Amino acid sequence: MAPWLKLASILTSLSTERFVSDLLSLPQVRCRDPVSLTQRLQIIKNDGHNNLAVLSDFDYTLSKAYASNGEYLWSTLGVFRNFFPEEPRFKLIALYNRCILIENDSNMSYDDKLPFMRQCALEAHKIYFSTGITRNLIRQWSLMAKIQLRDGTKSWSEYLEEKDIPMLIFSAGVTDIIEVIVQKELSKIPKNLRVISNALVYDDLGKSSAFKPPLIHIFNKNVSTIEQEESPLIKSFLNHKNVLLMGDNLADLYMGKQENSQGATLKIGFFNNDFGTVLERYLEGFDIVLIEDETMEIPTLLTKFLVEK
Repeated sequence: MAPWLKLASILTSLSTERFVSDLLSLPQVRCRDPVSLTQRLQIIKNDGHNNLAVLSDFDYTLSKAYASNGEYLWSTLGVFRNFFPEEPRFKLIALYNRCILIENDSNMSYDDKLPFMRQCALEAHKIYFSTGITRNLIRQWSLMAKIQLRDGTKSWSEYLEEKDIPMLIFSAGVTDIIEVIVQKELSKIPKNLRVISNALVYDDLGKSSAFKPPLIHIFNKNVSTIEQEESPLIKSFLNHKNVLLMGDNLADLYMGKQENSQGATLKIGFFNNDFGTVLERYLEGFDIVLIEDETMEIPTLLTKFLVEK
């Protein structure tokens, strides 16, 4: 039996301290501060699953970074880079190479990066809409895209839906692409799930020339973007004081509620070992870091430990 399955089989009999000890014995799990992790888990468990919500990035968080054969998979915006004609594709690649340097610049603060990343997003959008994209093309490309959800995402999402735990996917990508991928891999859009991203606006002929505001880029995707929404699911999410937050980028740490707000946030980071990222910085920001793990085994374990009595 795999170690994580053995741990899953005895969840309800474990104290929080023992669960953390056994969790950190798994080879893919890292944690800088086990005491803080234990305290956060205990707070969330004591509050019950009716106070728990999930907030997740999409690209390389819900989706895999690498296929089983080692091939590096696409992001949602990679759909455009791979299917566009040559000229706009090269423009996007050049823009991406310029903007990723700013995104990963450790000498720039979060606030300093904001205007640059907004400009990067706006420039990318101009390139997108110069190609005459349509609803049918978006769906066709999305179904063909080399994007896969992490192993076990379907069973984990079914568990969240069964327990009525609201889940928001926050992404700087494209809503339409994400929803096609989710629908394909989960066989439906679960009733407890909402995608918050850049949604395309189409005319009567199915052609798109704009995104529905607000513009969402990697450094402004956070709950402040949705606080005025009237959707029952959004209101439900905001009323759940404890959050399980998941991301693969240090900027994802800012998606959730402020640290001084009511409740606790448990932050899970997927360290995919790309773009020269430094593990120590992930350990400083995330409560748990998962090393090159293409599954949802650990988020499933954590969720069930927090929910089951």
